[in-house]
Amino acid sequence: MRLHIGIITVLTFVPVPEGTELDARVLSFCYRQAHKVSEIAGYLGVSDSTYLRKTVLGNLERNGYLEKSKLSRAIYYKTNHDMVMPE
Repeated sequence: MRLHIGIITVLTFVPVPEGTELDARVLSFCYRQAHKVSEIAGYLGVSDSTYLRKTVLGNLERNGYLEKSKLSRAIYYKTNHDMVMPE
C-alpha cells in the first residue's frame, strides 16, 4: 500500500516497549524519507507537542526504531530499517 508524501509503506515490527497507538503510523511515514517533527505532527493530525516529542518519538528513538539526525537547527527522524520489515 502506497500513499501521500514520501510514499507510506506498511511495516511489520516487534511491538515497541511502552509504545503508543501512533508508533506504526510514525514508522511508516518515516520509512522512506526523514521528516521533521512538524511534518510528522501534520501527517498524524496532532499538535507538535511535548507528548509527541517525548512519549512517541523519544520512545521510538530510545528503543532503536527511529534514528535522529540534525541539519542546522532542524531535527529529522527516519525509521531504522534494521528494526522493521516491509509487508
